[in-house]
Amino acid sequence: TDSRPQLQHLLGMPLWLWVGGLLGAFGVSVSIILAPRLGAVNLTIVIVCGQLLASLVLDHFGWLGFEKHSINWQRIAGALMVMAGLVLTVKY
Repeated sequence: TDSRPQLQHLLGMPLWLWVGGLLGAFGVSVSIILAPRLGAVNLTIVIVCGQLLASLVLDHFGWLGFEKHSINWQRIAGALMVMAGLVLTVKY
């Protein structure tokens, strides 16, 4: 049997799947380019901080089926502590 996807099936896929794939490829490409310049630790911290901020927004608005969790001072304080770690790691 032929397990390759058919063109008709690929064209019928939702747009968000294509966008997600392109964003994923873009993220990997940027990581490959930046890794030698930033170093492994700094690159990882930048990625984690980006994911942290994105997750705060996803939770706050309940996007992608997540249960809503409003942004409050505790969440902001936690995010700022992680970002302070980023600054300390990059500067020192």
